[in-house]
Amino acid sequence: MRHPAAVRLYESAGYRRAGEVRCRKGVFSCYEKPLGGESNLVESNGKGYNL
Repeated sequence: MRHPAAVRLYESAGYRRAGEVRCRKGVFSCYEKPLGGESNLVESNGKGYNL
């Protein structure tokens, strides 16, 4: 794990580790986040809405 702060950020945002990908620059972790359900998005006027 090269960036533990980034991993904590992704996991706290609801992402889960899905595997690894190997590129010329090294091995990178892949994350996925389930779509659907309620969202925590808030419009600029402060009124929340669901996607």
